[in-house]
Amino acid sequence: MGRLSAQNHTEELLNRLERSLDASLHPVNPDPFFTSQLRYRLVNSPAVVLENASSGMALLIMAAGLFLGVLLVWMLHRLR
Repeated sequence: MGRLSAQNHTEELLNRLERSLDASLHPVNPDPFFTSQLRYRLVNSPAVVLENASSGMALLIMAAGLFLGVLLVWMLHRLR
């Protein structure tokens, strides 16, 4: 019995909230131009194109770093 009255109380609170919102909120008729533009932008989103990383440039940078590292070790070894 307590569960049924709690359910009724919850339904009554929800009904009151619905009536209050219905009284204070009024439907809005958006500008048709805005909605059509929005629909177009959502449906026809621009294609995203990702550029491929230049593996040649990365290889060149790694080779230069390796070369400079070996050169530095060789020069330090030669100074001793």
